[in-house]
Amino acid sequence: MGLSNNKLQVAGAVEIAKNGLEGKTALQKISIENNVIGNEGLKAISLALSNCKTMQEFYLYNNEIDDEPIEEFCALCKNSKDLFAVGLEFNRIGYKGLASILKALQGLTKLEKLYLNQNDINNQAGDCLYDFVTSVKNLKEMRISNNVLEDDAGLRLAEACL
Repeated sequence: MGLSNNKLQVAGAVEIAKNGLEGKTALQKISIENNVIGNEGLKAISLALSNCKTMQEFYLYNNEIDDEPIEEFCALCKNSKDLFAVGLEFNRIGYKGLASILKALQGLTKLEKLYLNQNDINNQAGDCLYDFVTSVKNLKEMRISNNVLEDDAGLRLAEACL
């Protein structure tokens, strides 16, 4: 399902979730990039798809998503055993949201790509990034450029890659 480059806001995302996504169990890809769905729109979409176990790709770039509430999205990711790509670039996700997302993704053996560029990920993320990179063996690509990571977090990430 692709709804990228529109002007969807929270109300539109809630309506799409309720009237278009509720009960869908065979979706494999969601692209809702360059909209303004925010956390409440993400929550509605995640709840509507809570019984969908076939998701392979999520792309939610540039949607004003931050740290709270993100639990429903994390639960959906955790239950999507075939998930191999998650794109969350150009949002406002910080350490708290990142820690929750990485924890939800750790058990996914097919995950290959994680895109986190241009968020608010700071130095506190060093340990959770280390844990994630060392535990997700199938990871082929992780983008985390243009955040606010400093030397300590960079060192932890480098240690994880060795």
